[in-house]
Amino acid sequence: MPSINNMEMAAAVAANKNIEIKKTFFGLKTQVIYTPTGSPVDCYRKEYAPDAESSLGKMLDNTGDKLAEVAKNVADIKEVDMGNVRLEAALSRDHQFAALQIVKFTNFNYLPVSEVKFLEGADAAAVATVFK
Repeated sequence: MPSINNMEMAAAVAANKNIEIKKTFFGLKTQVIYTPTGSPVDCYRKEYAPDAESSLGKMLDNTGDKLAEVAKNVADIKEVDMGNVRLEAALSRDHQFAALQIVKFTNFNYLPVSEVKFLEGADAAAVATVFK
């Protein structure tokens, strides 16, 4: 599991009012907490082939029932070992918070393709199915 410090969206997640970041073990370990529920937040990365970018984008553009349907389709997309499209996520363990961003490998760097999308409640639980 990647550290929040190594994610492209680290600054945006840290700036969210519902997130608290604690440094532990002499500043060597970082713990992210979703403050409304006190749940720890884990970070994930999934890499995909270039043709998955549009499906990932649809997931970030939807909410409610449509989001749950699109997230189920994204969960079925096959990951690749070294894809140039990456879905980065910060997901609380109680599935009440999620932050998502799509980044793409271009010119020897991962660059954001989308803004960071923050989800809470049922929408966050819907996208959690992608990371099971």
